[in-house]
Amino acid sequence: MRVVLIVCVMISSQLVWSQNKPVTLNGRFVEAESGEPIPTGAIVNGDRKVGATANKYGYFSVRLNLGNHALTITALGYETQLLRMTVRQDTSILIRLKSSTLPEVIVRKQDIHNQPIGVVSIPVAKLTRVPMLLGEADILKALALTPGVTNAQEGTAGLIVRGSGSDQNLMLLDDAPVYNATHAFGFLSVFNPDAVRQVELYKGGFPARYGGRLASVLNVTMKEGNNQRKNRDLSIGVVNSRLLWEGPIRKGVSSYMVSGRLANTFLLALPTWLRGSLGGSVDYTSFVLFDVNAKVNHQFKDNSQLFLSFYKGQDYLRTETRTPSYQTASRLNWGNSTATLRYNKPLRSNLFARALTTFTHFANTTTEVTEDRRGSQGDQAKEGQFKLSNTIRDWSGRVDFDYILSRNYTLQAGVEHFWHAYAPGVVRVSGNALMEFDTISRQVNQTTHTQEQAVYLENQLRGKGWQLNAGLRVSSLAVKSTRYYGQEPRLSAQIQLSSALSIKAGYSIMYQYMHQLSTSGAGLPTDIWVPSTDRVKPASSRQAELGIYWTIDPAGNYTASLEGYSKRMSNLIDYQAGVNLMTDLNRNWEGLIALNGIGRSYGLETMIQKKEGKISGWLSYAYARSFRRFDEINNGQWYPYRYDRPHVASLVLNMQLNKRWSFNLSQQYQTGYAVTLPTGTGFGINGEPVFFYTGRNQERMPDFHRMDVGATYEFLSKRERAKAWTFGLYNAYGRQNPFYISTNIIRTPVPGNTNFLSWPYERTQLIKQAVFPILPYVTYRVKL
Repeated sequence: MRVVLIVCVMISSQLVWSQNKPVTLNGRFVEAESGEPIPTGAIVNGDRKVGATANKYGYFSVRLNLGNHALTITALGYETQLLRMTVRQDTSILIRLKSSTLPEVIVRKQDIHNQPIGVVSIPVAKLTRVPMLLGEADILKALALTPGVTNAQEGTAGLIVRGSGSDQNLMLLDDAPVYNATHAFGFLSVFNPDAVRQVELYKGGFPARYGGRLASVLNVTMKEGNNQRKNRDLSIGVVNSRLLWEGPIRKGVSSYMVSGRLANTFLLALPTWLRGSLGGSVDYTSFVLFDVNAKVNHQFKDNSQLFLSFYKGQDYLRTETRTPSYQTASRLNWGNSTATLRYNKPLRSNLFARALTTFTHFANTTTEVTEDRRGSQGDQAKEGQFKLSNTIRDWSGRVDFDYILSRNYTLQAGVEHFWHAYAPGVVRVSGNALMEFDTISRQVNQTTHTQEQAVYLENQLRGKGWQLNAGLRVSSLAVKSTRYYGQEPRLSAQIQLSSALSIKAGYSIMYQYMHQLSTSGAGLPTDIWVPSTDRVKPASSRQAELGIYWTIDPAGNYTASLEGYSKRMSNLIDYQAGVNLMTDLNRNWEGLIALNGIGRSYGLETMIQKKEGKISGWLSYAYARSFRRFDEINNGQWYPYRYDRPHVASLVLNMQLNKRWSFNLSQQYQTGYAVTLPTGTGFGINGEPVFFYTGRNQERMPDFHRMDVGATYEFLSKRERAKAWTFGLYNAYGRQNPFYISTNIIRTPVPGNTNFLSWPYERTQLIKQAVFPILPYVTYRVKL
C-alpha cells in the first residue's frame, strides 16, 4: 500500500512541463437533437499529436499552440465533424454532434482496448432490446447476461456479481445510493429505462472515487431532458404502463424530464375478490407498484450547470385468506426515495469542480392481521396483529475536482461525507387470535446513527500504447464511541501489445461499513440493513484481476476477451443457524448473527461480441466459485456460498430484419445454486417428525436454462408519430426451472380418523416448485 501511495505522490508532483502550453480550448459535447451530454466525445488536431476525451458530463479540455487548427470531433454513435478555428487565447465552446446511422462510424470509435478492466458499458438502447419477463425492458436483467454477472433467482432483478451477495453492490442513481434496487420481490428493477441515459458497471479495477461496497459499482445516470423540443412517449403493457415527458424550459439552456411507471394486478384478481365479498372462501392477492423519475437542469453562460433530480418508487402487496371461521391478511409495502442536487463548474480552462448533496430513504413494513370468528354466537371476534418495519436514511455531501494537466495526465481528487440513520427492527404484536400473548410494542433494535467519510486521489496517465490509473482512498466510520479507518489503494493498467491485442490488470482493496441480514440472499425488501458497530467490524476485500482483449477484425466490430480474478473477503456476517429477525422478536440483531466470517471467490470470464450490423449480440461464459467460512456455521468448515455457480453461459442475439421488423433472442444456462436440504428425519418428544441437516449448502438446485424470444414492429402513423408493437415469449420452450423446494410430510391414512396430524409418519417428500411457465407478452408504444 505504501508503494501505491508513493507512486501517487510522485505522479502528482511531476509533469510540470504540461503548464507551458500557450492556450487551452475547453467545452462540452452535447447531442444536437436533445442537448444531452456526450461522455464518449473526443477531439484531436490534424496531426493527432494533441487531443482530449470528454468526462462523464461531456466536458473536455485540450492544450493547443497559438494559431490555426483543423480539429477532428468524434463520438461513439455520432457523425464525425471537422472544425477549423484560429486560437489566440483560452476559449470555451459548445460542440453539438448529430446522431449517426452509419455502422462504420460507430464501429471505428468503439474500442475495447481503451475501456478499463472489469467495466461493462453497453449502450442503454442495446440493453433494452433484450427480451424480458412480460416484455418489460430491464437494465439489471440485461446486465445479468454479461460474464461474471447473474440474477439471484429466475425472474428476479437483484445482481450477483462474481459470487457476492446483492448487498455488496453499490447502486447509484444520479450519485444517490439505492438500497433496494428491485420492484415486485425482484421481478423488476427500479431503473425505468425510459428515464436512463447511461449505465456503467464496475466489477473490478475500481477507481478510487468509488467506495463503500465490496463487489461492484453500478452507476446509473438519468436523462437530463430534451432542451431542443418537447417529447412524449407512452408504452402500454400487459400489467404495466410507462410515460415519458421531456422538453425545454428555455430552449438550449434549461430542460425538464418526468417519467412514470405503474403496474397493477387488481383487474387480474378482481373475479377472486368478488367471490370472497359474497361470503365464500377465497385466497386473494393484489399487487401495485409505481415509480416516478424527475429531473430539471439549467446551463449558465459560464458553461456551469445546475441539476436537481428526484426518484420515488413504492410497492404494495396484499394477500388475504377468508373463510367463514377466520380471516388472515398480510400487507407488505416498501420503497425508495432519492434526491440529488448537483452543480458542475469549470473553475479554470483545465480545472473542473463538482459539488453535490444527496438524500436517500428506504423503508419496508410487514403487517399480519388475523381474525378468529370461531367463538360462540354473540362473542366478539378475536383479532391479532404482527407488524415489523425497518428503515435506513442517508444524507451526503461531496466535492470532486478534475484537473487536466496535459493530454496524457489527469488528476482527480475529492471528499465525501455520509450521515446514516438505521432503524433495523420496530416490532408491534397485539391481540390473541391464533396468538397466545398480550400486546407487545417495542423497538428491540434502537436507531443507530453513523457518519462515514472518505477522501480520495486518482492519477490517470496515458502514453503511447499504455494507460495507468493509480489512486488511494482513505475512508472512516464513526459509530457511537468507535471509529474505524480503511486505507484502500487502487491500481489498474492497460498495455496495447498491438493494434488488435491488449492486456489489462487491476488491484483493489475495498471496505464496506454496512451489512445486510438476508434470509434469501436475493436482495428482497424484507432483508435488513445494519451498520458496523463496536462489535461488528467493517467487511473488507482484496481483489486482483488480469485480462486479455482481442479485436478480431480491423474495423473492431468483432471482439473477444478473457478475464480472470481472485478475491478474498473478511469480517463477513450471517444469521446463525435457525434464527432470523422475523422470528426472534425479543433479541437484538447483534445477538442473532455469526461474526468474523471469511470468503473467497475466483473465476474466469470470456465474451465474444459482434457490436453492429444486421445481426449483433454476444456469447459469454464464466467459470466462477464462491465460498464462505464461519466458526459457528457448518462446523467451522468451508461451504459453497448460496450463489456459488460454477458454470454460467449466455447468448444474446439482435437481428434487424428490415426497417420495420427486428428480432431478439436470449438463451441462458446456469449451474443450480447451493441450498441446504434435510438429509434425514427423526422424531421429537411429541412424536412429530424432525428434520436433520448435515451441513450448510451441501445440495444444489437443478441446473437452470431458459430461452426468451421477442419481435418488434416499428412504423409511422399518418400523423408521422413513431409507434411500435412488441411481441414475445418468456421461457419459450417451457422449461420448469424450480424457484424453490418445499418439504411435504406424507402420512398413512387411518380409517375413521379425520385428524390427519395423528396419522403415522410415512416419509418426507421434497417438491420442486416452478413459478414461470411459457409467458407470452405484447406491448404497444407510441411517441405522442
